[in-house]
Amino acid sequence: MTVAHKVFANVVNGRLWFDLSHNGTFVYAAGDVSKNTLALVDHSGHVVTTYGEHSHFETPSLSPDGKRVAYTQNCRIYVRDLNGGEPILLTTEAGAPQTWVDRTPIWNPDGSRIVYRSNRSGNWDLYIKDASGAGPSEALLTKELNQDVGSMRKDGTMSFTEIHPVTNNDIWILPPGEKPRSWLATAYSETKPAFSPDGRFIAYQSDRNERFEIYVSPFSDSNKQVRVSTAGGTCAAWSPKGDRLFFRQGTKIMAVDMRDGAPTGNLRLLFDGGWSLGTAAGLPLVPMQALGFQFAVTDDEHLLMVRAEPEAVPTKIHVIFNFFEELKHLVPTGRK
Repeated sequence: MTVAHKVFANVVNGRLWFDLSHNGTFVYAAGDVSKNTLALVDHSGHVVTTYGEHSHFETPSLSPDGKRVAYTQNCRIYVRDLNGGEPILLTTEAGAPQTWVDRTPIWNPDGSRIVYRSNRSGNWDLYIKDASGAGPSEALLTKELNQDVGSMRKDGTMSFTEIHPVTNNDIWILPPGEKPRSWLATAYSETKPAFSPDGRFIAYQSDRNERFEIYVSPFSDSNKQVRVSTAGGTCAAWSPKGDRLFFRQGTKIMAVDMRDGAPTGNLRLLFDGGWSLGTAAGLPLVPMQALGFQFAVTDDEHLLMVRAEPEAVPTKIHVIFNFFEELKHLVPTGRK
């Protein structure tokens, strides 16, 4: 029996936004989380085109040649040709339980395979699969602690985040044919590492100053850090030439010119207008939410991102008094 319609849910942790007091007051935030669109956007925030119908889209990632996008939809990984055609369901296993969640795909350097995170072992580990969908998924990296993918260098070195109970989120790297090693581990939370196109730098977000800001460090020396953002920042993405860095500041999209790993000009607001980089527009920038709401930059510097339609965003708190009495009418007792 339905007692409330379209209660908003956090797509990252699955929690519904409602509460019920002992005296029968019921409160909830309404929002249809299926009303997301995968969209190509210019620097003014204008939608150039959209891909597919409304759905639970997350974490778009462009192939190295810019012709395909991998993304999360309804807790599975899909691959779509941007020039048309039906998307390929990449992560599907016979008899897979509904509790399996696959998220955050990234491409290997030649675009033949895709790495993603999944909880299919009970832990969040890293898996890899052929980008055509052929063959089974293979475990790429399993560790005692949970992990999330970051980005891939042209030589095949992968950056990823390890969620540590003491040092919070740490950045690790996995060079080809080698064992993973820590790249940046502090008492703060460092997440979403993004290699520059030439592989010389890593942009990432850290809460060392109480809120998430964007930093850039040389790949060769994580102790050298340049702060890029000034009023909050998450989900950094490089331009294909590496001369510009884009990032999220709440619902705003910001940009700054870069040279040799440092800003060369002032931060620029590209657009705002209620855009979301995931389903939950305007939510506080807590670590787990910041992990998911990424976007991609095309060769001509359009942004491939997730747009939350107005009906997807919770803007009101609904209050129902005497809910227990209402519940008696909705669900009468005494029936067999």
